[in-house]
Amino acid sequence: MRRFVVLLGAAVVVLASLYTGYWFLVAHQLREGLEPWADARRAEGFGVAWRSAEISGFPFAIRLSVAGASWQAVQPFPYDATSDRVVLEAAPWNLRRWHLDAPKGADISAIQGVAGFSAGTVSGTAAADDRATVLDLTADTVSGRGVADGDSASSLSVHLDIPARPPQGDRDPFISVNAQVTDATLPQAPAPFAQRIDSLSLTTTVRGPVPAAPLISALTQWRDAGGTLDIEGTHIAWNKTSIDLAGTLALDSAMQPEGALTATIAGGDSIVDAIVTAGKLDPRYAAVAKSVLRAIAEPNPDGSETLHVPLSLQDQRLYLGPAPIAALPRLTWR
Repeated sequence: MRRFVVLLGAAVVVLASLYTGYWFLVAHQLREGLEPWADARRAEGFGVAWRSAEISGFPFAIRLSVAGASWQAVQPFPYDATSDRVVLEAAPWNLRRWHLDAPKGADISAIQGVAGFSAGTVSGTAAADDRATVLDLTADTVSGRGVADGDSASSLSVHLDIPARPPQGDRDPFISVNAQVTDATLPQAPAPFAQRIDSLSLTTTVRGPVPAAPLISALTQWRDAGGTLDIEGTHIAWNKTSIDLAGTLALDSAMQPEGALTATIAGGDSIVDAIVTAGKLDPRYAAVAKSVLRAIAEPNPDGSETLHVPLSLQDQRLYLGPAPIAALPRLTWR
């Protein structure tokens, strides 16, 4: 029995020594590989920088703590992200899946500051295999900047699916995005809508090759190659109104959005009231508009009504069927 215990103890010591050596080897390789990895990303057109990086976590984790981290990119649009501290953690035996934590938050700016947001904290996971890189991130205490200045949300959850193989044709996915916003608040809301949006979500896929180039050049080449933005589902619940959108958008010859969508709307009366308040519809015709909507809506078992309407974007106008109902602002790409 004593001999067995001695042999077992010796085996444990050997295994522990081997594991310790393995952990420190992995940590050393990660430390030595940081700069070459960053150089490779810079050669691809990304901007990568940090003030300091430390590795810890022995024995059951590989933990990389990065201070003063920044990331800049041009695809699928120009953006940069910065954080005072980012902690990446993985199991030593599985370096393809990392947990990310930015306890002091992060700032993201898109399209040269046109839009952006700040988050109090960010957490999530990043996993990669031969098929795709998948990111699941949640940002809490979110506030907008630029065109989103004054907007806020208690949380923003984003799922990104980036295929390992770049698109070869116009139907191949470049990136797929699923985003959900909780407790979104707008600084100004069209009456009769409240400032708080009950729920907001988006599922979309960018299809077609997007070259690594300045924004206008990249979008032009993407458009000319037949690139599209497929909106699999957009849902917004606001007061007593809910809207679901699905369809496909692209860019026309003037680099403005065009495409066709299908909208499913419940609570259309509030939309009519908002159009009247905005001065786009004479109040005398509001009752008629509401009656028309009710006439073409489908009744639901619970007594509510749902409206299915075709929408299209063309020549900077929004059409309901064949009728233009709104002018769209012109997008200026930088």
